[in-house]
Amino acid sequence: MGNVKNFTRVRHFVRQDLGCGCPEEIFADMDLTLTELRQDGPVFKKLIIGRRLLIGILPCDDPATLQHLLPQLVQELRQERDSMGCNRVRIVIATTKPAFVQLSADLLFQGLSDADERMHLHILQADHLLYIE
Repeated sequence: MGNVKNFTRVRHFVRQDLGCGCPEEIFADMDLTLTELRQDGPVFKKLIIGRRLLIGILPCDDPATLQHLLPQLVQELRQERDSMGCNRVRIVIATTKPAFVQLSADLLFQGLSDADERMHLHILQADHLLYIE
């Protein structure tokens, strides 16, 4: 089962909030880690589901900060996805200002060379993600 404490809520997050149509059996193994994006940077949550879906959750309210963090996060998660053999990466920006962050995040993500068709960006209200532990 992995180390995820709130199995039902995380499953709901993946299915409803992210719209993932993953098969039910992948939810049997879920691991959550906290990872520093860089030594002086923010900590993000990394959720691996069934060794097939990799989710990175980054807290960020400032589009200017995101300009520096998103390219690094995309590169890191793509490398991990490829080395682990995962099918998909879903990057979640957890913010208290979704409308403010959405447009600049989308434009930035679309211009990143490391982003591909197996990576998806989601901008979600931060308090919806508090239960992921």
